[in-house]
Amino acid sequence: MADENGIVVKPAIVKQDGNTTEIEIHIEKPAEPEREQTEAAEAAQDKRRKSLTEVLYKQIDILEREQKKIASGYEGSNNPKAARSENLAFAKQITETANAIISIKRRNTK
Repeated sequence: MADENGIVVKPAIVKQDGNTTEIEIHIEKPAEPEREQTEAAEAAQDKRRKSLTEVLYKQIDILEREQKKIASGYEGSNNPKAARSENLAFAKQITETANAIISIKRRNTK
């Protein structure tokens, strides 16, 4: 029989010995808390995903600023080949970060 909280108490073993009676019981909790825990875990994961995308967007901003600094000094650089390589490295990082954001957003829509 369930009480107002949905907890079910079932007698499992009843032992009678002269004047005493021993009863072992099993208490079954409703499945609701498990579902609430699952929903809370999913909400935390969604929050983590959002915060991860926010971090990635900030990283892109930083990379773009650094790339602009390199590009502005690229023409008057003493070593233009090194400046070009550094510029391309930043471009690659920006692309990889953008792809990470896209894949996270695709997972969120599924």
